[in-house]
Amino acid sequence: MITEILDNIDTREYIPFITLLYFKRSCRLTIVKSSDVFGIHKDVKTYVARDHVDKLFKMALHSEKQILVYGASKQGKTALVSKYCGYSEHIVYQLTPETELIDIYQHVLREAGVKVRTEYSEGSGTSSSLKLRAKISASFAIFGKASVQSDIASTEKQNESSKFEEIPFNINQPQDISSLLKKVNNKKLVILENFHYLTYENQKRFAFDLRAFQELGVRFIILGVWRERNRMLQFNGDLLDRIQEIPVEPWDIEDFRKIVDKGEELLNITFSDELYKKCCDLSFSSVGVFQDLLLGVCLSSDVFTKQNEYRLLYETDSLNIVINEKTNIYGDRHKRALEAIASSSKNSGYEKFYYSIVDIILEGGYDKIAHGIHLNVIFEDLKKKAKSNNFKIRMVKNSLASLHKVQASKNIMPPILYFDENSELLSISDSTLYFYLKNSNLSQFREQLKNSCGNKI
Repeated sequence: MITEILDNIDTREYIPFITLLYFKRSCRLTIVKSSDVFGIHKDVKTYVARDHVDKLFKMALHSEKQILVYGASKQGKTALVSKYCGYSEHIVYQLTPETELIDIYQHVLREAGVKVRTEYSEGSGTSSSLKLRAKISASFAIFGKASVQSDIASTEKQNESSKFEEIPFNINQPQDISSLLKKVNNKKLVILENFHYLTYENQKRFAFDLRAFQELGVRFIILGVWRERNRMLQFNGDLLDRIQEIPVEPWDIEDFRKIVDKGEELLNITFSDELYKKCCDLSFSSVGVFQDLLLGVCLSSDVFTKQNEYRLLYETDSLNIVINEKTNIYGDRHKRALEAIASSSKNSGYEKFYYSIVDIILEGGYDKIAHGIHLNVIFEDLKKKAKSNNFKIRMVKNSLASLHKVQASKNIMPPILYFDENSELLSISDSTLYFYLKNSNLSQFREQLKNSCGNKI
């Protein structure tokens, strides 16, 4: 019926109407949103390539090395990796504080298309020692099913039998993982997000597995929040020349200018010089904070999509709204985190310094920690606060070096403070903490901590 009606219509009369509908539909499909242009996400349209970072990453991709992308939080690690490695084309795993290495390896096998199933019997009655021949039926993507066999020594009871599922190969052995991945001809990279969420012990264990995987041809891209070089080499020196580190910091003012230029063109707007400069100053060299501020200014200025008519954004009132909002949001998290660290102080040993270390940060504010605080400075500050000087600098260093464990135990993720044992500098690893320290009244919170935690030295 519909076909007959269409056959009887002179479609030439409707071409202008059809063209208009197509044009309107195309416009709807190509609307550019401010949240696509600015903000913190891996597909942000104002991504800016930097030669010293992007080129190094691309070179690493074409090598046989494992890749480690690191830096403070919200500094573009995910954006960098996703720019050159489509997440849908590779195996991606988001780590959590509860993640064990076995979880990672199971996920890798599953995403590669490996399915392992095992059945064997176990009963009760007269015990006898025997060799149980377990047959492992493994289904592989594309190739269908394959079987391997394993001899398992066990003491078997001969009556009632029950069946249950187990993984018959050693899930903890890179050699076994690699063999199965080769069986299904897996060529995908394994991308591990939030590596810093793993416990210190699991990070150390993985450093040794990573060495084995490199020799076996299984490649990983690891993303983590820390700032010191040679993190994995500290765990396993055999990774030398087998891993390529990609630090995503620092971001230069020229990089920020390129981001703004791209965004202005996409949204048909211009940020005034004053507004742009204030956003730069408030970002503390963090591209994530900078992107978030730009998006906030757009939204508070009613710029939700690309403007039909050119607009100049110049009112600092819109930025002040964003500053107040971000200070409250960041402040809630950082106050909880700093209080959790301070409350970890004990009455003796190196653990008694945590409250005083936090107090030193709050007392000095942003200016004190902007470029890190050296161990010697912290030691001298602690001696001024101490009731007695019966402690050595080694104890203070041990306290600072254990900050990562304290933060992990208190579920402070990502960590906000980091101590580099090589440079002996205490620095900030979450860029939003800079923002909080710069824009907040710290004296009131400092007094609250004193009342709740108190000086232990």
